[in-house]
Amino acid sequence: MAVRKTLIEQITEEELRRRLDEAAGKVTGRVDERKLKRAIGEPLRKGARRVSNNPLGIVFIKVVDHVLNVTRACSLWPMQFGLACCAIEGLMSTAASRYDLDRFGMIMRATPRQSDAMLVAGTLTMKMAPVLERLYHQMPEPRYVMAMGNCAISGGRFYRDAYSVVKGVDRIIPVDVYVPGCPPRPESVIWGLLAIHAKIRGESIADGPVIAGARPEFTFAQRLEARRLGLKIPGDDPDADPAEEAPHDA
Repeated sequence: MAVRKTLIEQITEEELRRRLDEAAGKVTGRVDERKLKRAIGEPLRKGARRVSNNPLGIVFIKVVDHVLNVTRACSLWPMQFGLACCAIEGLMSTAASRYDLDRFGMIMRATPRQSDAMLVAGTLTMKMAPVLERLYHQMPEPRYVMAMGNCAISGGRFYRDAYSVVKGVDRIIPVDVYVPGCPPRPESVIWGLLAIHAKIRGESIADGPVIAGARPEFTFAQRLEARRLGLKIPGDDPDADPAEEAPHDA
């Protein structure tokens, strides 16, 4: 009696990888990220945009923004990883008992799917860059990135002579806050975290969506100020789709 071979036994590993890549490409090629965001994550934004011209609606948006933004800012969960010496001298020393990041509500998470901040501490090499980019895209929006130390910001002392070092994390992923130093002091790291807090507190549910790290060109507060001054800015139509706003790089 002939024994039927499984698919793994019939084809080579390279052929199996090729078939899986083709199948995954067909699925991902049909997904439009903007349409997906409009279908899943935009009802709250659309509702806020519709009432953004109503004085009572503006008060409601501001109250909801304050509650949500304070909650998000005071419960920032960074991803737990480090690339080089800045992870020890800058990040770990700041998280230890002397400076105690727990008082900011920060809990290091070991998975990107539960993280909303990435603290890039140390030298980023060409070999590590694809891994860092993959981890960034696995984080849910809204997400924030802080580059810690000269090596993460610009390549540092390896800028000229090391071919294997990325000359700045912002060449791979968008960066929100830069904290210079070699290594940065814990006070500088806390300043960078407070800068992220300020960025979070300035966001609104009436803003356009954040897509691939790109934030809308104008915030809700800027649109209100433009209305007060009688100016017309793009994306101020309350009936427009927030996903169609032209974003800028973060």
